[in-house]
Amino acid sequence: MNVATSVIPARWQTSLFLPIVGGLILSLAYPRFDFWPLAWIAIVPLWIFIDSAPNRWMALLGTFLFSFTFFAISIHWLRFVTLFGWAFVVCLETFFFTVMGFLAWIILHRRPCKVCFFDNISLLFILPALWVLAEWGRSEIPVLGFGWNLLSFSQTEYLNLIQFAKLTGAYGVSFLVALGNAFFFLLWRLMTAYGSPLRRFLILGAAFAIVIGIFVGTTRYGIATLAQPVDKGTALRVSMIQGDIAQEEKWDPKYRNVILQKYLKLTELASYDGPDLIVWPEAAYPGYYNLDREGFLAQAVDKSNIHLIFGALTALSDKLFYNSAYLLSGEGQVLSRYDKMRLVPFGEYMPFHSVLFPLDGLAQKMGVSDFSEGDESKLFHIPLKTGEASIGPLICFENTLQDFVRKLAWKGADVLCVITNDAWFRESSAPYQHLDASIFRAIETGRWVIHCANTGVTAFVSPKGEVTDRVKDPKGHELFVMGGITRPVYLSRESTPYLQFGYLFPYIALLIVLQGLLLSKKK
Repeated sequence: MNVATSVIPARWQTSLFLPIVGGLILSLAYPRFDFWPLAWIAIVPLWIFIDSAPNRWMALLGTFLFSFTFFAISIHWLRFVTLFGWAFVVCLETFFFTVMGFLAWIILHRRPCKVCFFDNISLLFILPALWVLAEWGRSEIPVLGFGWNLLSFSQTEYLNLIQFAKLTGAYGVSFLVALGNAFFFLLWRLMTAYGSPLRRFLILGAAFAIVIGIFVGTTRYGIATLAQPVDKGTALRVSMIQGDIAQEEKWDPKYRNVILQKYLKLTELASYDGPDLIVWPEAAYPGYYNLDREGFLAQAVDKSNIHLIFGALTALSDKLFYNSAYLLSGEGQVLSRYDKMRLVPFGEYMPFHSVLFPLDGLAQKMGVSDFSEGDESKLFHIPLKTGEASIGPLICFENTLQDFVRKLAWKGADVLCVITNDAWFRESSAPYQHLDASIFRAIETGRWVIHCANTGVTAFVSPKGEVTDRVKDPKGHELFVMGGITRPVYLSRESTPYLQFGYLFPYIALLIVLQGLLLSKKK
């Protein structure tokens, strides 16, 4: 038996209430609560429970309750789109952390809480590495990957710390926050253990020195990075339009002309700011643009003589429908079209259709669309007085997929452009959580990110993760307000450490976990 279990009363130490409280605390670290310091202690109750669990099945149940509580609360807004999809995503995300809890139980129970230096110090790295692997699995799994609300995303207001993503990506910042949790867990574990007080003091002193050394190093790196001036090379002047179109009006034919007139009026106003490019959000055009026979939009763009990126639907046949981003020239000609490659499961399509086809009728009643996946990523090229800008378009939650965005930067994107329609989620935390992903993609790739949303948040993000400007009304409201903003962004082909080798960080975490399992001895 773990020594700690004889010190802490079992009635609360093994209570399933403990991991539930941890999941609740962690959910408060994200928008719109934004109590980000809570992320540094939120996992501790889970690890205490796993360490005290009498068997692996209790550890599995406790981890399930922790992660289910966290996801059910933090992505509660998904139920506004599809209740089934919300439940499915919560359970899917929970699965990866349940596997983490199973492995954590094995490692902790093969390292009994004796005053052993190596056993305890190694936990400082093994437990955070386990957390990173869980995030990696849920984010990058083919088809169903959903890299939303990583542990690192809770720290977007802590600019000094998140600069570390330039070296390791968002997973590296998640590791740092989990490392802080691991230290507090280790503190509890040793304080409740029997054994030599001197040895316990020495182990805690060494653990404290390691953690403080890592955080001083990463903070100094962040301060030095923020102190460096942003590279102001070739400028691309961009206007973003936030149309504020209600979801129930977007596809109603009687509102079609009203919607177009609103966007065109805002575009005309933006043109007075002298932009090189105007951006509309996802699905801003109310229909299938490639079937448009009126040429109304093309004529309006021709009058402004400014390139336009906008979202619209595309129909190529009775069975091929795409969620697309279009690039129009200043003369109104279609220069390029990007069809969304990573669709929202149970929202934009039914995954595993060959197996789930009996649910087609239910899916239609639930409003699940039937879009097809795009074939390849694209770059939109905007001519400038001195060369051209290469824009990497991303639609909706594609900005949460680190591997996908990294490859777009490798392809030659100078600027990343996210267009999204978050009107589905009402005045919830979703738009702010979505923006958090763009903040990390900016730091990782060293690119400016243009984040344009239908109902907000519409914002410019610098390569340092700073939100430099956003659409607001006079009262400071950002959601469900109409408007636009114009400012220059600067082209970059920087090859950040993350783009060169930092994306390998999860593999390092995997090696740490494997070593921890191999070196563990059964009790």
